[in-house]
Amino acid sequence: MLEIDCSCSVIDNISPRNEESGRVPDQPPPYYESSGQDKEKVPISRKVALAMGAAPLVLPIVTATVYIQLFLLEVSLISPKGVSVVLFLGRAFDAITDPLIGFLVNLTQSKGNTLRMWMMSALPFLICSYFFMWQVPDFSENVLIGYYTTIYIVLQVAFTVYSVPYSALIMYQTNDQKERDVTTAFRMTAEIIFGVLAVGIMGAIIGGSLSNDGFCSDDTGKDAAWRENTMRMYTVSSIVMVGMVIVAGIITYCGTQERSDITIQAKEGSAFMAAKRVMTHKPYVYLMLAYFCMFLSVAIVQGNLQLYFKYSISHVENFSTAMGLLMLCAGLGVPLWQVALSKFGKKKTAYIGASIIVPALSSLMFIPANLNIYIIYAFCCVAGIGIGSGYFLPWSMLPDVVDNYTVENEERNESIFYGFFVFFNKFAAGLGLGISAIFLELAGYDNDACAQPDNVDFTLRLLCAPGPAFLVLLYCFFVYMYPITEEVCLKNKAILKEKIARERQSKELDAYINGTLVFAHEYITYM
Repeated sequence: MLEIDCSCSVIDNISPRNEESGRVPDQPPPYYESSGQDKEKVPISRKVALAMGAAPLVLPIVTATVYIQLFLLEVSLISPKGVSVVLFLGRAFDAITDPLIGFLVNLTQSKGNTLRMWMMSALPFLICSYFFMWQVPDFSENVLIGYYTTIYIVLQVAFTVYSVPYSALIMYQTNDQKERDVTTAFRMTAEIIFGVLAVGIMGAIIGGSLSNDGFCSDDTGKDAAWRENTMRMYTVSSIVMVGMVIVAGIITYCGTQERSDITIQAKEGSAFMAAKRVMTHKPYVYLMLAYFCMFLSVAIVQGNLQLYFKYSISHVENFSTAMGLLMLCAGLGVPLWQVALSKFGKKKTAYIGASIIVPALSSLMFIPANLNIYIIYAFCCVAGIGIGSGYFLPWSMLPDVVDNYTVENEERNESIFYGFFVFFNKFAAGLGLGISAIFLELAGYDNDACAQPDNVDFTLRLLCAPGPAFLVLLYCFFVYMYPITEEVCLKNKAILKEKIARERQSKELDAYINGTLVFAHEYITYM
């Protein structure tokens, strides 16, 4: 009986060549190639590129949140009631668009790597709406309210179309939780740094007009020449911001990628049922409530701080510097919170951050007018470190929630998770600004007056101190109710790692079998 030796040593010594094509048949692929830990490491260059994507996310929204209320009140001369209409309607429209964008992104994501395409498609609308938001057409007040409402809605929708896929992009970089946390820290640090740049650059450009009201008098109000000069300064600052957004968007698009081996396919069913499963996931509900309370607290303070500096403590000329220091310290504090997170866990770290924020906010009620500016700067630095935890921790906890949901439901739906998270972010900011404008109207604020009544000072102190401090305490309560511990995270990670390894091994086995069949066919054809 003829025996044929098919050992690897024999086959390796044979290099069959197809005489007609002159091509050596492809060797069958190896059965399994271990990816090891290197595949789960996110390169520094990609972390930086991903962090640069925070510029289109932060520059327009931070400047809009910090400066838009004073701009509409004192440059566009819209009444506080009209300002509340503009801000609240813009955010209310987001109640429809945010979840819808999340559904659309999630739907298209199952058909290919589309997150970056969504981000790039949003940039032209984001840029145009942001530029026109700082213009003051020669319209009546009612028409101006309609104009700014429309522009504000377009800005918010474009922001959503960009922020939902950008926020979900971290989930497609690695399966390793530690790498995700570090990547999130890069992103949150970049957000705060870009926030500092936004406040610093815009404050440097328009700061001269903020320190005084031109030739303001009780008889004629604010001088028209001052308003025209201020409008030009806002236009220049918007052009600078637009240029930074374009450069950062290109860097993010070219420097990042989406791994196709991470996502577990979603279940068949309607988008409504997927959203229902997400919104009834207990850990997500508590995390959203905690994040909403924290961001609403920050949004109220952030939206009124410029008025507080002007009418309560008489330091409006130093506002941009103080705001820049606050945000810079928040950014520098993120690595410290990352270390604390690793040592104490996420929930304990949240309590530590809140213990800094609550006293800092409460003290705003009692700071006297004309207090030494360096004391105020020191206060801003301490408050910034605490606020950094409130920005960073909820976003670092969200991937844990998605993993927990994936283990329980065998689907991810990242875009829906991040879509609702972004919605509550923006809804909190709009609600805070809208409520503030209504309270200012009730306090008797006059946007064309050179001085404001005492009620405005008291109202600004209330808006910046006890209310936000109480919201931070609510944040602590919802963090306490949040059920995912570090032990649960490790268990979920092990389950998902095993599932992904099985899926990868199954795909590689299929590739091995197909490759072997092709090799055998070409080898037999040659023989």
